[in-house]
Amino acid sequence: MDPLLVVGENTDSAEDVCSHLRAIGYQVDVRLPADASAVAEIHRYSALILDTCTTGQSRFGVCWRYRHTLRFSAPIIVISDSAALNLKLAAFNDGADDYLVKPVYPAEIELRIRNRLMRRRYSERFCTLRIDDLVLETATHRVARAGTPLRVAPLEYRLLRLLMLASPRFVSPAEMERELWGGAPPPTGSLRNHLYRLRKKLHSGGQKPMLQTLPSSGSRLVG
Repeated sequence: MDPLLVVGENTDSAEDVCSHLRAIGYQVDVRLPADASAVAEIHRYSALILDTCTTGQSRFGVCWRYRHTLRFSAPIIVISDSAALNLKLAAFNDGADDYLVKPVYPAEIELRIRNRLMRRRYSERFCTLRIDDLVLETATHRVARAGTPLRVAPLEYRLLRLLMLASPRFVSPAEMERELWGGAPPPTGSLRNHLYRLRKKLHSGGQKPMLQTLPSSGSRLVG
């Protein structure tokens, strides 16, 4: 089931929620706010739950960093001890998708997470992704660049979709391998070969290079 990241100033206060989510099959990692932005492979998490109990609007700094600095695109759900309108608005302005006021019942947050993930997957399944002149239609799996259709293999399509959804951030090799092969170890050199073939198709006909790869960062698409 989906991996979740819980960030809390008092990790004990989130234990009831974490225990419930683990009991129904979620993989849950818990971090303090000071450690949150240093978590390796943050983009592997399907949702972030921010459990906050401090005062002042700066309480949502983790939310801002994830959404705007680290470009975390998955749902962010805030659990707060305050129902004050100014704090709700601050959280949503910083990038939160949902806001719950304590006490929070585990069954409620379970449903909120499930619904958020379902909506995200539905929107990703039936949408058109565009970066400059590159277009990918998720409903039909049609890929085109500058109006010219590109024939991509199934794994190349999944790789391209991941890179387009993540653009302009770099996607790590581990994240790409999870997308293509799940938890199974890929054949040696397979990811490199898929990136090579995808790059050739995207850059054919003298098109401007879009697919960048850095050994220390991974790969990304830029317009």
